[in-house]
Amino acid sequence: MSPTLTFTGTGLSITGTGFTTGFPLANTSVAAGGGGGGGGGGGSLSISITSSSFTNGGNIDGAFYITGGNCHPNAANTSPQVSWTVSGDTSGAAGIRCLCIDIDSGDNFVHWFVTDIPVESGSISENGSWPSGSTVNANNWDGVLTSRSNGWGGPCPPSQHTYEITFEILDSNDDTLATSNTLSFEAS
Repeated sequence: MSPTLTFTGTGLSITGTGFTTGFPLANTSVAAGGGGGGGGGGGSLSISITSSSFTNGGNIDGAFYITGGNCHPNAANTSPQVSWTVSGDTSGAAGIRCLCIDIDSGDNFVHWFVTDIPVESGSISENGSWPSGSTVNANNWDGVLTSRSNGWGGPCPPSQHTYEITFEILDSNDDTLATSNTLSFEAS
């Protein structure tokens, strides 16, 4: 079965056994709610994200581009810095998911996919490692798996593209309890 990544209204669905580019996923479903939360535990739960690596909505530096393929003369496949702040009742939360997609690629190409991030507030530095317990899913570019420990596969678009990073707090059934604000950057 060919995998699909579909946006419908405010929802995002990832299904199948892997991306055609070789990025493995196992019948995962993500419901992207608003900025606050979709229930869980009876209390309010929220997550917000920031980055010092780029201005939200602005261009990202060449060091963050994937190396090879003449993507950018300064390409170093450096992953961006991201901080997250969690507030509210986390009693029903099992972990956090990070997702970065190229929304202009035609197939919403995934550039960063990390699951099981511990629920407490935290951050990852530029080119840093995720907190202990996180599951870093191998990324893929042009059919070649990266060996990056943080799973980042930087941009290399044929023209100006927009990339979006979101975090979700999930319960033990992978249902979304809260969805962060969206950080976006441009690359060309």
